[in-house]
Amino acid sequence: TTEIYTLSLHDALPISRTKIVYTKQTDPAELERCCEAWSRGCGNLPAFPFDKPEDLYPLEAAGILNGFWRRDGDAVTDKYRPYSQYHGIELLMDPKLPVTADLHRLTESAMVIGPLLRKPKCSKAKKKEDIQKEKKILEAAGKQLLLLGLFLDRMRIRKEDYMENLPYLYGQLLKAADELHELYCDVVRDGQKPQELVGSSMFRSVSESPLRMLPVLSQRIMPYYAWAKVYRRKSDNENRKHAARAGWLYRVCEQITTRLWNSQTVPSRFNDEEKAQLFIGYLASFSEKEMKLEEESNHES
Repeated sequence: TTEIYTLSLHDALPISRTKIVYTKQTDPAELERCCEAWSRGCGNLPAFPFDKPEDLYPLEAAGILNGFWRRDGDAVTDKYRPYSQYHGIELLMDPKLPVTADLHRLTESAMVIGPLLRKPKCSKAKKKEDIQKEKKILEAAGKQLLLLGLFLDRMRIRKEDYMENLPYLYGQLLKAADELHELYCDVVRDGQKPQELVGSSMFRSVSESPLRMLPVLSQRIMPYYAWAKVYRRKSDNENRKHAARAGWLYRVCEQITTRLWNSQTVPSRFNDEEKAQLFIGYLASFSEKEMKLEEESNHES
């Protein structure tokens, strides 16, 4: 039996409240298939070192796509809203709906938010406003990741494949560079850290010119890489923990670089699909191979 589902939702506008009605003729079996495809797409992601939503409600999609961000971390969501509130329902009910334009819009925000999430950890007390801003950015990033996973799934780009692709590995290398730089500052500079770490300072440039920025990244990471190679040999009790982490990060950088060079030729520019993979790789946890290296380093220490 075919049933007609009428979905009604309210969109809060600055002037008045507008009721938007989305109507589609469907049946329970189709609705179930669409929901399964949606959940599968949102799960098209690796593990992350921070908590993110388990799933994404379709009505949240428009708000994510309408989210614009300044480079200082302030959200700009009240000036321009190109997506209708029911767009997420369209995405849910039509798994074949093209998402090229949606992906382009979302990667624009991702390229701004990415570096904001990799700010160096500071021991100084933070203002309440800064903590709230960081929490808001992290929540937005979690939902962006779910939507990116969905869009890549719609384009038949699954995590089992893209986690071996060059853009994802490039993002992982930027992440490793950040962590190595931060460890160096903790040990050598008594915790004094710059506003931006190596990877975060280069993230936007890499997203636009990956080939040109690769030798720049190699040059900028080399002092910390060389330091880690020597410092990992420290065996006294005071330095043992940091030395083990330095050795682990040294091997992580080495392993990711090898995988990156063996994957494929570095392009002169990334398209939107590749930018999405770069963003995911930059925020994702290191792979199981790198985690095993960490276990080995802790065992040795």
